[in-house]
Amino acid sequence: MRVSIVRPGDPPGERVDICIVIDVLRATSTATVLCRRLGELCVVTTPADLGELPERAAGYALFSELAGVESDIPRFDNSPIQARDVELDGRMPVLVTTNGTLAISLAAQIADEVLLAGFINVAAILDHVHRRGVASVALMPAGNVKRVRRNAEDDACADVIVAMLAPDPAAPIDTAAAIAACRLDARIMERRANEPNLGADIDLCFDLDAVPIVPRVVGRADARWFRVVDAARA
Repeated sequence: MRVSIVRPGDPPGERVDICIVIDVLRATSTATVLCRRLGELCVVTTPADLGELPERAAGYALFSELAGVESDIPRFDNSPIQARDVELDGRMPVLVTTNGTLAISLAAQIADEVLLAGFINVAAILDHVHRRGVASVALMPAGNVKRVRRNAEDDACADVIVAMLAPDPAAPIDTAAAIAACRLDARIMERRANEPNLGADIDLCFDLDAVPIVPRVVGRADARWFRVVDAARA
């Protein structure tokens, strides 16, 4: 199996069988929780694409941290805790975020299959990839897409998955140490201090294998919205 890391700002390269998008804090973690809870959700690349969603009798529930989004859709934060706990009244969740949903759109352009991962579902992702028996896998740590900046937690999660898909006996990965280092990252500690409500989200996002679900993206590469489904139920 050929395993590589690609980034949202990279020029287009060779197509791969599977691309795994990682946005630990918080898009892919939130999507994983929603997928476990409901079996599916929708993703739009940008807020402007919300109008592309098909009409649905029960409507939608928007999960997003973006400011200035104008929509009549009932709204919640891009939060795995809220994704787990809020009452949805039959509404379909739709996710649009600063980085993760942009990365999903980019991944769909280079891969036949797109999966969403974080620390909360590493083992499930590995099992799915091994069972698929594919020849090529790319990891896409989202980071900050527009600023072309890496985020420690996305890179660390990608490194963990790469090390498990293509083990190097000379350089074993210590997943617990990687997570501990992420928790001490200056950016994450500052966010925890300045955004008190974020603490529970951070704890869940770093809870290894807490949500053993494989969210799989469904839709055309040029689409403005995608379905994300639990691969085990699809």
